[in-house]
Amino acid sequence: MTVRQAIDALVGEEVIERVVGLGTFVRKPKLDLQVKLTSYSEEMQRRGMVPAAKVLSFEQIAASAFLARELQLDEGTPLVRFRRLLLADNEPMSVDENFIPAHRVPGLLDEAPPTSLYNVLSERFGLVMEWGEDMIEATAASPSTARLLNVDVGAPLLKIQRHAFVARAMVDYSVSYYRADRYKLWVPLQRPGVRPTRNYSSGYRSQ
Repeated sequence: MTVRQAIDALVGEEVIERVVGLGTFVRKPKLDLQVKLTSYSEEMQRRGMVPAAKVLSFEQIAASAFLARELQLDEGTPLVRFRRLLLADNEPMSVDENFIPAHRVPGLLDEAPPTSLYNVLSERFGLVMEWGEDMIEATAASPSTARLLNVDVGAPLLKIQRHAFVARAMVDYSVSYYRADRYKLWVPLQRPGVRPTRNYSSGYRSQ
């Protein structure tokens, strides 16, 4: 009875989880996900994890009606499409897809895919992302995304759509799918006009 109660308490605290037909297992800790315009690689290294990425596509495409609307461009405008599977300690964590106006990054496709997209945009093209807008929603894993992230079809994911700007010009539109079993969203809040009492510098947004 005492052991059962202890197990129930640990399940309630999300330390362990029950899997029907298999047993009870220690739950992998979730990583805090604070959306910021910083590097996925740097954040994973700070956490003591080894980052890696598998390039799924790195090509030029014509903007569809949807992408043209999101990037505020004419339909058919050339875009660079950069899609990756991001990993930590060899475990899939998220699928990221970026769309950048090709005229902003001449010659980008002539070289190997960058390991850090935002670093290349900054150092080679002078495009330092100054601000952005994110839309975050819950979604279910499609068959193709489920295969990449090694989760069940229909598993819960965090979907983040981002519009990133340099001054007033939109330079990047991206869509990311995070494993909900490995991430929890952390959003620091502050009342307008009140000076912050702590430094919110530990979160990240992968790019």
